[in-house]
Amino acid sequence: MISDSSIRILRYPENKVLPDELHGDYHVHFICMRGHGGFFHGKEWTPFKKNDLVILQGDVDFSGFEYSKGFRCIILAVPRGFMRRVGNGMVWESRGFIHARMHPSVHLPDDSKDLIVSDLLSLEKRSSHSSRYSSQSLIQSIQILMYDIWDVYDSSPAEGGQRLSDDNAGIFLKYQQMVKENCHKERTVAWYADRLNVTPRQLSRICEKAGGSGAIQWINHYTGALIMEQLDDSSLSIDDIIDNLNFSSKSFFTTYVKRVLGVTPSEYREKKFI
Repeated sequence: MISDSSIRILRYPENKVLPDELHGDYHVHFICMRGHGGFFHGKEWTPFKKNDLVILQGDVDFSGFEYSKGFRCIILAVPRGFMRRVGNGMVWESRGFIHARMHPSVHLPDDSKDLIVSDLLSLEKRSSHSSRYSSQSLIQSIQILMYDIWDVYDSSPAEGGQRLSDDNAGIFLKYQQMVKENCHKERTVAWYADRLNVTPRQLSRICEKAGGSGAIQWINHYTGALIMEQLDDSSLSIDDIIDNLNFSSKSFFTTYVKRVLGVTPSEYREKKFI
């Protein structure tokens, strides 16, 4: 088990560790301070440049990293599992968590970049300081940083997104709220479309324009986050989770988790996936 104290703030090239070398055991966040680069997010090439924030969630497939000559960055590496232990629900409540899974690179306006760099430097000082309250102050510093990061994602249009009418924007936001509240039992696009008075095809088009992914992908992302939350709770058995999330059978649950998370429930727990 990786301890909370193994949160790492690094600088490349000073620390000679590149962001992708940490991905997997850690959730990696880095700000490109100079140069540019790119990587594959699944099968999609994702570039980044100066003043871009990149979030490499530890359970998402990234590969083929390239960095330009003179590349420099500031890196935050957080052990997998830490966020859900200290998040107090904030990761689940923010759409930024979902946007970051689909669009891991976002450009930072100057004021946001300065704020997040300041958060990182404050976190660096606290992580190296030992006192009676150092653990709690570290947790609060992480929470402040993540709120600032999610604020950037929540206020930024998804990559390739298009402007929506007020009506369609309202449908998209209602859909996200409905999925968050009901994905533990309802996971078909038709169920949500019926309650939003649109067809499943219309709902998928609205979601693609607003968030870059179809309606079923949003259901899978929210359900995947909820499954990870429950798998991370060692007091729950697999059978408990199946009952909690209203899956019809253990085999169907295993197939679903494998498709959404890339591993079976047992593999997820063995590797401490979150």
